[in-house]
Amino acid sequence: MSRAGARLHGYGGSDPLPSDGQPYFRHDAAIVTALIGTFEGPVHLVGHSLGGAIALRSALEHADRVASLTLIEPVLFNLLEETEDSTAAEHLQLSSPWR
Repeated sequence: MSRAGARLHGYGGSDPLPSDGQPYFRHDAAIVTALIGTFEGPVHLVGHSLGGAIALRSALEHADRVASLTLIEPVLFNLLEETEDSTAAEHLQLSSPWR
């Protein structure tokens, strides 16, 4: 059994998050996607907090490569940001008073 951990932007000596206007989770999901590509067959993704949101994004984009997904207290506000639903946007604004 092999294991690997992704070094998301700004963590573990990785590069800082690019400032190209793209949402952070797209860049971090690309790191996880590249890591998934190093394994043969489906993988088991585990993510905590921000890592949970990134694992979910990666699983949604590459469902054929994911055998299971374990999320521990995921931060999922990035999913609310992508929706056109005004109720979801209102919840996001209420939950983030510093925006």
